[in-house]
Amino acid sequence: MSMIPSIRENATTGKQQKNTRGWSTTAYSDADWEEPAVLEPRFNDFDFVTRYDDQAGIVKELDAVEALGEAQPGTGSYIYDMGENVIGIPKITIPAEYVDEGDEVTVRYAEILYPNLPEYEEAGLVGSMMVENLRAALCTDFYTATAGDQVFEPHFTFHGYRYI
Repeated sequence: MSMIPSIRENATTGKQQKNTRGWSTTAYSDADWEEPAVLEPRFNDFDFVTRYDDQAGIVKELDAVEALGEAQPGTGSYIYDMGENVIGIPKITIPAEYVDEGDEVTVRYAEILYPNLPEYEEAGLVGSMMVENLRAALCTDFYTATAGDQVFEPHFTFHGYRYI
């Protein structure tokens, strides 16, 4: 996996990366980079309290249960079903023949799909990802493709989802 600098990344909004060739080498000049903003935390009490004596959480790898196909025919947008709602960090591989270097890839997450109801059918939404229930959370990752197979795995965020 090639390391690409993050433009922004957090737990509720997702990740945005930009392809900056050679940024991790000593020959790269970062003279045009903006200074990062330093934000003070809202509170400084980092003594976390847990509700359980045992370690909370089980970490396991899941494979997509079913590729549901294109979200809307002809859009090039696909939906994958994980089979259950999960909280996690996706690791997505996109073969080189599906994306060109420099292409912007948008990865969305949702817990449910629009049901087959008349109002959603009329709007052409049945079977696509419903995100209204996410309120203000963007739940979207943005990625700029590099050459070759793409392996996308955010490092500073996680998502709750069933569908990618």
